[in-house]
Amino acid sequence: MLNNSATQSPHDVGHADGATAVARLSSCSTIDDRAVALLDACVPPGRINDELLRTTPLSDLSSLIAQIVAMLRTIDVQQLLGKQLWYHRLIGADIEARLEFELASRNASSVMTQLHDKHVEAERLSQLIVRETEMIGEQQDQLEQAISVARALIRSSPSADEYDKSRFERRLANMMALHVANGNTIKQFQMAHQTITIVIDRYRDVDKLLFPLWQRNVAAIAQSDGRLSHDDATVTQLQQVQNQILESIQSGTSQ
Repeated sequence: MLNNSATQSPHDVGHADGATAVARLSSCSTIDDRAVALLDACVPPGRINDELLRTTPLSDLSSLIAQIVAMLRTIDVQQLLGKQLWYHRLIGADIEARLEFELASRNASSVMTQLHDKHVEAERLSQLIVRETEMIGEQQDQLEQAISVARALIRSSPSADEYDKSRFERRLANMMALHVANGNTIKQFQMAHQTITIVIDRYRDVDKLLFPLWQRNVAAIAQSDGRLSHDDATVTQLQQVQNQILESIQSGTSQ
């Protein structure tokens, strides 16, 4: 009596999906050309999205955040207020200090706008990582079933043609390597997603709350025309918010 493998050609594999191919492979009684084709069909489709092959937006975010940190540290309101006396005005030092203050403030706002654009990219990357992690996880289940069936078939086919057996074992070795690589990729994706989530959360805190508050205090000081003192509430709050922004974005990128 002819076995199932002998009565069908490799072309009978057709466009069987992975689960169907695993089921058909388990019904094979020996390793032959059809078994090799079925093992190939067991490999689930799904290349990683090319977006994940480029440099992560986190590097761009980190660079812009470093610029924000440097700019905020150059904005010294105490220095501005310290140059508002009559003799500073006599030599124009008050105007120079105010212009430096305004320029640094505008530059910081400009970088925050760039940060927003990179934040959008990071959000998209985060969602993509979640989808790709789920897809690879589904592949793992199918690969594990196929590997188990393939190993069993090798054990039950001691008299199989050596050429077909060699091809089958090579395919199986590559499949096992893919399974290991998938496991490592899932771990890396999970770590990357956690990091991106932390940075995005820190950015939102700065963008939605701290930076607007900082801008309002900067605007108040810019319009004060030297009438504020070093211990004025607006000055004190600006310094506090500035320190909060620095602490928040630095702690977010150091996780």
